[in-house]
Amino acid sequence: MGGRGCGLDVRVYLSRSEKEQTSEYKGLGPFGNIKFVKPNRKNAGIPIFSHTPNRVYVLVGENDKIKEIGIYDSNRINKYVIHLNSKNIGPHEHRGLKHIGHEQISKSHKNLISYVTRLYNEHKSEWDR
Repeated sequence: MGGRGCGLDVRVYLSRSEKEQTSEYKGLGPFGNIKFVKPNRKNAGIPIFSHTPNRVYVLVGENDKIKEIGIYDSNRINKYVIHLNSKNIGPHEHRGLKHIGHEQISKSHKNLISYVTRLYNEHKSEWDR
């Protein structure tokens, strides 16, 4: 708050699962409501909850390719997960937190994929430093 570097550690007010989630990812860069994250653990998936309503998280895999896109609602809960590099099924999406079945990627989500891919490719070199 002040010029002496005083600040509030928001993790004090978070639940245990939210604290674990904050240390699970490294933020690469926000662009409006889109935030690129890289997991600190190899097999971490997209976050279950968002700290910001209507957020879009883009999970970048260890090979520096976009792995998943998570779309969150106004209650900060995961609404859709788009898997881009699934070996068995190919690109597909799931509704909500339960990965029961899969659907073809909708046209609006295809547009979102194109947009975040372009954003990522434009700014990737900034994050590699």
